Amino acid sequence: MVLLTFMSMQVIEGNQPGNLVTTLQAKDADEGENGTVIYSLAGPWAQLFSLHPTSGELRTATVLYRLERHEYELTALASDRGHPPQTTSLAIRVQVLSSANSLPQSGSNSFTFSSMEGKAPGSIIGSVVSQDQSSRANGQVTYTLVGGTDVDGRFVVDRFTGKIYLAQELDYELGSHYQLEITIDDLSTALPHSTLAIVDINIEDRNEYAPQFAEDPITLVINENAAVGTSIYTFQAVDKDGSGPNSQVQYTLLQQTPPGNFLHIDSMTGTLTAAAVIDRETTPFFLLVVQAMDQTVERSQRKSSAVTVRVFVTDENDNEPQFLSPSVLQVMEDQPISNIISYIVAQDADLGENSRLSYRIKSGLGANKLRLNPTTGALSIVKELDCEEQSWINLTIEASDHGTFRRSATQLLHIQLIDVNDEVPTFDKKLYEASVLENQAAGTQVIKIHATDRDQEGDASGHFQIDRNTGVLSTNSGLDRESVPFYTLTILAEDRGTPQASSTVSVHVTVLDINDNTPAFPESSYTIEIGEDNAVGTVLLEVSATDGDEGSNGDVLYYLSSESQGMFHIDQEGRISTVMSLDREKQPSYTFLVRGVDSAPSDPRSCTARVEVNVKDVNDHSPHFVIDPLIVNISKHTPVNHLVATMKADDKDFGANASIFYRFLRAVSGFTINSFTGEIRLLSPLSSMSQSERTLFVVATDQGSPALSSTGVVMIHLREEHNPGLRFRRSISNIPLAENSAA
Repeated sequence: MVLLTFMSMQVIEGNQPGNLVTTLQAKDADEGENGTVIYSLAGPWAQLFSLHPTSGELRTATVLYRLERHEYELTALASDRGHPPQTTSLAIRVQVLSSANSLPQSGSNSFTFSSMEGKAPGSIIGSVVSQDQSSRANGQVTYTLVGGTDVDGRFVVDRFTGKIYLAQELDYELGSHYQLEITIDDLSTALPHSTLAIVDINIEDRNEYAPQFAEDPITLVINENAAVGTSIYTFQAVDKDGSGPNSQVQYTLLQQTPPGNFLHIDSMTGTLTAAAVIDRETTPFFLLVVQAMDQTVERSQRKSSAVTVRVFVTDENDNEPQFLSPSVLQVMEDQPISNIISYIVAQDADLGENSRLSYRIKSGLGANKLRLNPTTGALSIVKELDCEEQSWINLTIEASDHGTFRRSATQLLHIQLIDVNDEVPTFDKKLYEASVLENQAAGTQVIKIHATDRDQEGDASGHFQIDRNTGVLSTNSGLDRESVPFYTLTILAEDRGTPQASSTVSVHVTVLDINDNTPAFPESSYTIEIGEDNAVGTVLLEVSATDGDEGSNGDVLYYLSSESQGMFHIDQEGRISTVMSLDREKQPSYTFLVRGVDSAPSDPRSCTARVEVNVKDVNDHSPHFVIDPLIVNISKHTPVNHLVATMKADDKDFGANASIFYRFLRAVSGFTINSFTGEIRLLSPLSSMSQSERTLFVVATDQGSPALSSTGVVMIHLREEHNPGLRFRRSISNIPLAENSAA
C-alpha cells in the first residue's frame, strides 16, 4: 500500500457541515478483496469530521471557528479487505482560516515551482515577489513562512526579498511535492495589510538507482509436461527512484541454456511462463540470466541489473518401462529347484520412484513352476520341470514403476524345455500271447508289439500324422498357438533293404495365430475421485486390457464412449486424462465406458469396462454478500436487542466449503452479530453513537481449508422523525361572554 505519511489542509471558518476538505486516495497493489481500500478516522477531533469509507471524501461534520481552535490533528486509516487486513495511517493537519470578513489581508497569491532532486543547498527555487511589491522600498514588505507540508525545514524564505532558498538537498524518494504558506505583510501604506501566498513546489525525479532483485541467484522448479502458459515465477525488481519512467521496470531474458524457445518472460509483469512442453528426459534443467531495466526517457541514462536463475524440471511419470532381456529362452528340463534360469531386465527413462521397477508374472500356463523376484528380476525354478508334461512355458511378464500413477509394460516370455533322455520305453502290456499257423511263409506277422517312450522327441501328444509311403505330414487334431506356439518333430525314413538302413530329420512346425481371443480388462468397473482444481492433462486412471493373441490380433486400442462428454481422453497406453477443467459446481460426476478393441484386420474383438469419475469439491469460491453495502434507515429510538439488519452471504461451493460464519472485522461495542445467521442486533442506544460507530464491517468466512472470506459494509443511518407539535381539535365551540366580565 502506497500512502503519504503527513498532509496539511485548510478550511475557511463558518462553512456549513458537509464542506469538502479533500479527497484521500490510497493505492493497494493487491487484487480483489486484498486490494479494496476502506477509509476511517481516528483521533480526539475525529467526530468533527466525516470520512467516506469507500470514496475517501473528507468533509466537515460541524461548523468550525478559528477563535475556538485554529488547528486540528486527525489520523486517517486506510485498510484493505484482506485476511488478515493490512492498515496504514496518514497524519492530517487541518488549519482553520479566517473568513474573508475577518482575515486582515487584501488578496492571495498562488505560485508553482519545479526543482530537480539533488540540487545543492542554497539554490534559489523561486520568488513570491509580485510586480507591484518589487517597487516598494526595502523593508516595507516582509515575507514569513508560516505553514505548509515542509515539516523538515528543507526551504527558507528571505524575509525581505521573498526568495525561496533550498536549505537541504532534495530527495524525490522522500518527498515529491511540498506546499508552503507564506504571509506577505505590506507596511508601505497607512493601513498595513497581509496577503497569504500558497506555493506548490514539485520535485522532479532523477534516475539515481538501478533496479535491484531481492535475491541472486534464484532457484525455481517447473513440472515436466506443464501446460504451455503455466506461470513459473514472477520477478520483482525494485527501483528506488520515484514514480514514472525512472522506476518503471521492464524484464528481458538475456540468456537461456540450453538454447530454445522453452521459456518466456513478460517484459512488463516479469512473469516467467512455459512457452513449450518440457521433457525432463531431454532437458533436465535451465540456466537463465534475467535483466531488469528502468525506462528513463533518455535511453543512455537507463540503469539495469541482472540475476542468475536456475530452473529445475521435476520428473513426471511419462515413460513406460522397456524390456531389454530376450523373449525366448531354452532351459534343460533337469535344472534343480531354486536354480536361476534367467534375469528379467527392463529400464525406465524417468527419475526416482518413477523409474524404480518391480517385476511379476502376470499370467501364463506353468507359471506356478517358476518364481520371479520382484526387485532383482531373477527367474528361478520352484517346482520340477518336465518336458514330457509341458514342453513350452509361455508367460506374460509385467514390469511396473513406482510412480504415483504407475506405468507398466508387459513382455511375452517363451521358455522351451529341452528334453533329457530320462524315460525308458515301456510296453503297453506286461505279457503278450500270440499264435501262428504252421507252415506260414516267412515274414508272416505274428503280433504287433507296442511300446512308448515319454521323452519329447517327436509328436508324443499325437497332434500330427505322416503317410508312411508318401511322407505327407498332416495334423491329427486342432492346434492352439496360445498353448504350444511351435513343435519340433523327428521324422524317420527307413528303406526295405537287408540290412535295413534309416535316417532322421528334424521338422520345426510354427503354429500361426488367428484372432480367437477377446481382449479383457482385469476389472469390470473403476471408480476414481479427482479434485476439481487439478490441472488439465492430469492422468486419472491407467487401464490395460490383455489379449492372448499375437501381433495385430493382440494389439489393443482404447476408446471412450460419448458419455465422457469430451471432458476426458484416453491414449493408446490406456491412460485416461482430463481434457478440460472440471467444475464440481457444474457437474459432480461422470460415468462412461472404456472400450478395448484388438487390431485384427477383420472381425476385431472388443471388451468394455465402466468408469465412474467423482469430482471432489475444492474451496474455490469466496462467500459473496447478497447486498453490499447494506444501508439501513432506522429510528434513533430503536430499543436494545432489536434486529437491525441481516447480512446474508452465499457460497457456490459444497459442504464445509459452503458453510459460512459471520463476524465483525474489528471489535464493535454497540452491536452483536449471530455467527450462523448474520443477524445484527442492537446492544446500546443509537443516540449515543457517531456515524463511524454505526458503520459496520462484516466478514463472512467459509469453513474450507484454507478458508476464504469476504468483507461487506453495513451503514446504519438514523431516520429523520417529524415532531408534530401541539394540535387543536377541529371542532369549534361558541362561548358567549358578557362585556366587562371580570377576569
